Amino acid sequence: YAKTGDIITLSFTSSETINTPTVTIAGASASVSGGGTSWSATHTMLITDTEGTVAFTINFADTAGNNGTQVTATTNATSVTFDRTNPTSTITSPASGSTSTSTTIALTGTSSDTNLSATTISVDSGVFVATGGTASSWTYSATGLSEGAHTFRSKATDLAGNTGFSATTTVTVATDNPVPTTTSISPTSTIAGSAQFTLTVNGTNFISSSVVKWDDVSRTTIFVSKGGDLAGRIL
Repeated sequence: YAKTGDIITLSFTSSETINTPTVTIAGASASVSGGGTSWSATHTMLITDTEGTVAFTINFADTAGNNGTQVTATTNATSVTFDRTNPTSTITSPASGSTSTSTTIALTGTSSDTNLSATTISVDSGVFVATGGTASSWTYSATGLSEGAHTFRSKATDLAGNTGFSATTTVTVATDNPVPTTTSISPTSTIAGSAQFTLTVNGTNFISSSVVKWDDVSRTTIFVSKGGDLAGRIL
């Protein structure tokens, strides 16, 4: 495989001394070097070159001017495939901006390319390391994370060496802010249109910034205790 900027080298020999041959690679004139019966030709692949198997031609003549038969295939059945398309990679979980109450974060994602080879991941702008699963549907477990925000970015690589990166996902580790749960509310009902009242929410893991919502509208909330109650004023 070759990508944009790679140099393709075609090495060939002749049965007798020949004049400098004319060689094309990927439809472009190649740079030819060598002499006598041993030659090579090179071409740097361009972004405008056509993807797929790279074609070549060798036209030659001996020193007496006798033309040889044009050569368009190797004798050992080798070929080069040109791939100028970068793969794509996406972190599907967790969502960027989310919060984890654990110091271990499980990530999943997908990568895509015709010639996909591998997906790696970087944590907090560190070196890219191998993921689990498959290159197209991968997993990774980031362990031992400290409190605070952490960034993740995946990289897909194809067989030609092209790379594609995901958007950066940021997850905040906050082990001192576990998910709250509600065990009961009081009162459990009221008459529509009645005067304002205080709704008490009983549960666990409340924090000072917890907010009571009524009809999806935040209400003035009094924090009672982390493991106890919230009181919201309902108008």
